[in-house]
Amino acid sequence: MSTSLPHRGPADRNRVNIDEPWEERYWGDRLACTGEQLRAAVDAVGVMAVDVKAYLQKMRRGVPGAPGANRGGARVMPGLPRPDRPAP
Repeated sequence: MSTSLPHRGPADRNRVNIDEPWEERYWGDRLACTGEQLRAAVDAVGVMAVDVKAYLQKMRRGVPGAPGANRGGARVMPGLPRPDRPAP
């Protein structure tokens, strides 16, 4: 009889482990992203789950500072008008 238990979640819920296929699937489902997006996020911000989640959220919203966001190169400060949009 096998003593192996099915994998129901990560060994450490605070760290994203992309080295184990079943953990990569878990985190991809949990954070609603593809394995490629998950690996890119871990490469960008490290393995801490809160950092990976925040990074993925920034990528989805196009927040300044996230790769691919604000491609015009202009700095955008909160509360100031955006240089690429006319003032209301």
